[in-house]
Amino acid sequence: FDNTDSIDLYMCMACGRGDEEDRLLLCDGCDDSYHTFCLIPPLQDVPKGDWRCPKCVAEECSKPREAFGFEQAVREYTLQSFGEMADHFKSDYFNMPVHMVPTELVEKEFWRLVSSIEEDVIVEYGADISSKDMGSGFPVRDGKRKLIGDEDVRCFISYSCISH
Repeated sequence: FDNTDSIDLYMCMACGRGDEEDRLLLCDGCDDSYHTFCLIPPLQDVPKGDWRCPKCVAEECSKPREAFGFEQAVREYTLQSFGEMADHFKSDYFNMPVHMVPTELVEKEFWRLVSSIEEDVIVEYGADISSKDMGSGFPVRDGKRKLIGDEDVRCFISYSCISH
């Protein structure tokens, strides 16, 4: 009968020791272990949620990158219809009336999604921008690039939408 505690089976890949179990991190990608203080740079605290070791992070970063950027959406929006779509999505996503969703919650969710390796998110981006045309980042009216009213611009830039 082996009376060895299962935590003793985990050894830090950097220093080779298995002591200070409360500071020993287990990688969610490969099951390698590292002390928080053996990492470069060292971590002050044990991270909450999933954690990946330097080897798994390097492996993920070395993978060929998929093409990214903006694809032309199938649906075209007016300022009003884009705002309605964004409000509807926000209300559904956060499961509360759109006027009750605090900006801080949207910001927190944005950064959570940005830092997540597992979750893919499709974003509807509200701008009429062509990377080939100088000045194409301005809102347009009737397909012509001309400055529109300040209220329209404020309305246009105030909407952002994260969808999945």
